[in-house]
Amino acid sequence: MRDRISRMLELLSEAVSLLRQERNRAACGQITRELMGLLRRLAPKKGGGYIRFGTGDPYNTGRVMEAAAFLYPLYGESVELIPIFDRSELRSELDIRGRFRLSNIVFPLLRLYRSRDVRYFIQELRDRDII
Repeated sequence: MRDRISRMLELLSEAVSLLRQERNRAACGQITRELMGLLRRLAPKKGGGYIRFGTGDPYNTGRVMEAAAFLYPLYGESVELIPIFDRSELRSELDIRGRFRLSNIVFPLLRLYRSRDVRYFIQELRDRDII
């Protein structure tokens, strides 16, 4: 266990040292922009409904609600999330509409692939055995 923690801390310190380089900061900024744009284009435009769920254990149901809280800005206005703490159940009715185009995935990935900074950053991560 101690070895795993020390290895993780070592990888974290190497990643931080990589991110301090100007070229890698630019690559991370570009990756973030492209991924956020991709999420924005793939998100459903219209939708609504509800999800009723329960795991039978209040603790686990609370943990699921905790994870769902991070996604609340995406579904908050259109989907109602109803937790059931006393029994195991999963029931939903959703109506989600939007557009899914292959070009919305391919073009951001091509822009990342063509970027020298991103290729350099990925190569640095591979050389240092971070990925």
